[in-house]
Amino acid sequence: MKASYAAQENNEYVPIERAKQEALSKPKSALISRAVFNKEQPVESVLLSPDGLKMSYVIKENKRKQLWVYNVASDNHVKLITAHNFENLSWTADSNRLVYVDAKRIVFVGLSTQQLAQTRYRLSDANTLFVKTDSHNPDAFWLLKYDVSQSMYSLIKVDSHSNLKKDSHFKRNSGEQSDSHSKPDSHTNESIQYRSPLPIMNFWADEEAVRFVSLMGNDYQSIVQLLADKEREIIKCEVFDTCKIHHWSAQTHTLLLSGQIDNDTATLHAINTKTGIKEAITTENSPPFDASQFFVSPEGKPFLLGYETQYVHYEALTPNAEALLNRLTSRISDNIYRFTPDKSLTHWLVAEEDQQSGNVHFRLYLAESDTWISPLSHIEPSQTDATWSALRVPIQYKATDGMQLFGYLTLPNGYKASEVPLVVFPHGGPWNRSHGSYNRISQFMANRGYAVFEPNFRGSTGMGQAYMTSAQRDFGNGRVQQDIIDGVDYLLENGVGRADRLAIVGHSFGGFSAINALAFTPDKFSVAFAAAAPNNMSNTIRHYKSAIPAVFLPMRLPRFSALMVDITNRQDVTHLYEKSPDKHWQKIDKPLYMWAGAQDDRVAIEDVREFALRLQADGKAISLVSDAREGHSPNSTLAKDGYLYLLERALFTHLHGRMEEKMTPSLTRYFDKFMAIDTNSVGN
Repeated sequence: MKASYAAQENNEYVPIERAKQEALSKPKSALISRAVFNKEQPVESVLLSPDGLKMSYVIKENKRKQLWVYNVASDNHVKLITAHNFENLSWTADSNRLVYVDAKRIVFVGLSTQQLAQTRYRLSDANTLFVKTDSHNPDAFWLLKYDVSQSMYSLIKVDSHSNLKKDSHFKRNSGEQSDSHSKPDSHTNESIQYRSPLPIMNFWADEEAVRFVSLMGNDYQSIVQLLADKEREIIKCEVFDTCKIHHWSAQTHTLLLSGQIDNDTATLHAINTKTGIKEAITTENSPPFDASQFFVSPEGKPFLLGYETQYVHYEALTPNAEALLNRLTSRISDNIYRFTPDKSLTHWLVAEEDQQSGNVHFRLYLAESDTWISPLSHIEPSQTDATWSALRVPIQYKATDGMQLFGYLTLPNGYKASEVPLVVFPHGGPWNRSHGSYNRISQFMANRGYAVFEPNFRGSTGMGQAYMTSAQRDFGNGRVQQDIIDGVDYLLENGVGRADRLAIVGHSFGGFSAINALAFTPDKFSVAFAAAAPNNMSNTIRHYKSAIPAVFLPMRLPRFSALMVDITNRQDVTHLYEKSPDKHWQKIDKPLYMWAGAQDDRVAIEDVREFALRLQADGKAISLVSDAREGHSPNSTLAKDGYLYLLERALFTHLHGRMEEKMTPSLTRYFDKFMAIDTNSVGN
């Protein structure tokens, strides 16, 4: 049975002329405060329990967070505990407890006020990672440990039931550890299940043992079956493929594995481990995008595939899945939604995103009784008609070498598209993509009167292997940057934007693209805004290598080498440098506005400052905000406001759109404190 369900006109690309007419027909939007675009969702980390009878969620409370649980049967909400972080939040196999990591402590939390929270384990160092709870034993969880001295990875199973000499308790709702209890013995009941000099990317285990592992080599990933007396390689995957193990049936010798493998796009694959025969699980309606959600029935049968296409797309793989999707989608009104089932696929958590406001609403669907529940309606934002929200549509265009590319276009309400300034907004990564979901920065810029173009240049993920690898490591002044420029030219030729009022805005790799644009197309753009921006990708990878825990390096460096640059190869590094803005900085002659976090573990603040100082010394127009407290992205409310104000000021000054000029005293102090260079006179 083959059925497909998609939102927004079956995920079709929208003709530019139609988008222009629709945007023009709307009334001009009022100027919306920056605070609206910086407002966070009130609820996060919403998780359905394995039995589908409970739902956990986290509410932010100033600088701390509250963990709550909702019981479907009793229709009751219980506040469990308050803590600074709930990292790796997950349910135990029996659905009776929640597990999270905070300050290197693995904490188990019961579901009532009578059950105290317990620290079951303390992570020894940054190279020991919590992986997940065990899917069979409710007291067990898995760790991945990297021994730097031996260059060896260990997959460890910890049975925490008797892992405590005395339970280390927490005061309910406070998160404070009681001093009257001893610390847990974090060394007993640990068993090394598998060791390898190669990074263990993922694994599959039954109640008795680990049966399969995915190992990352320098040139490829290997899916390995662990037999009683030997290891047997089942299949190889590219280093940039996801290749995740989902299920194995010992009776039928069937391994379910997701990834691209021999396909261009990622899907679910069934591999017979005895015969080696493999089959890609697709349908005639499968879109040309990578599947990103893979649902398998309790019997180990492929059930449903989920895709992030231009918007959202689901493929039913069985008659039961088709019937279920009919019921689910009949109640879906928004064009971005996500399904997450319980273990039996009978209860479903549905997250729907309001495309006008970006608000996310959660509902539960109980398939057996065909019942819908809205358990978080009392704390979720009310459904409002955000008439100021701008039209955002997926568009296609051809690069100058003929490759078909796609991206998103946001048009301000009530303006003739050919008369507004155009802002190019390339995504970060570069192995990432712009999605069909609400984008607050694009909406913010459109509200200020700018058309916004988000190109999914080659190298972007989600559109298949050919789309991603066709970048051919040609970054800097190369093919990837040309894709961005080609998209701008296409829009100008089709009556979107003014050629004399162009800007480019980006964060991380998007910031690198913005600096590239000023260095290599200096006559095209009036201004650039670059946040957390590298100017030399080799230096950025070196910094990243030195800043992150060693456990991650063998996992990630092979992908950098395959897709961008091998930092151990001098010729490779030199080749990339020759095409970088680090080499060609003197060509920049248009204003550049930069934001950087001093705690950034991806882009070295020293590199950002040195680059900005070079421009300043040469008399170029440069402003740099260097926030000593922030990392790769602004996190505090004040830093987020400062970030948007700097962006807004840059575009207003050089493209002459609209601006909320009022600065609060705290924002004034922010710029007084963190404005390192300001030849653009932002602070005046």
